[in-house]
Amino acid sequence: MMLVLLLYFRSLAAALLPLPGVAATMMFVFGLMGWMNQPIYITTAIMPVLLTVISVTNDIYLVSRYVQLSQENADARHEEVLRETMTRLARAIAVTSLTGVIGFLSFAFSPLVPVRSFGCFAGLGAFFGLFFSLTAVPALMTLLKPEWFRPVWGGRKV
Repeated sequence: MMLVLLLYFRSLAAALLPLPGVAATMMFVFGLMGWMNQPIYITTAIMPVLLTVISVTNDIYLVSRYVQLSQENADARHEEVLRETMTRLARAIAVTSLTGVIGFLSFAFSPLVPVRSFGCFAGLGAFFGLFFSLTAVPALMTLLKPEWFRPVWGGRKV
C-alpha cells in the first residue's frame, strides 16, 4: 500500500501520512474485541484488510486535494490551503464513510454470530477511521512542512 501511495504521490510524507490512522484503527478495533472477550472468527480476521483500505482511502482524498489546491494557490499559506481542503472534503468523506458504516452495521441483524461480530466491529472500525481522518490527519498535516507533500521526482501534477 505504501509503495502504491509513494508511486502515486511521489512524496514520502503523503505515503506515510495514512499509517498512524491505520495503526490506531486496528488497535482500537482489536483492543475493543479483546476487552469484550470476543473471539476471532474467520469473518473478523479479514477486517484488517477492509479497515486499512477504508482508512487509507479517506486520507488519499485529503492529501490529493491538498496537493492540488496547494499547486493552484502557490502563494497561499499552508494552513489556509489545509482549511480549504477540509472545507471542501469533510462532508463528502463523512457521507461516504458513514454509508460504509451503515452497511457494516446492517450485518448486526444476522442470525450468524460470526457475521454479526464482523458487522459490529467493522462498523465501529470504519467510524473510528473516519473520526481519525477528520481530526488527527489534518492535525498531523499542519505539523508537516508543505514542501514535504510536493512530488519529489517527476513533474506530474496530482
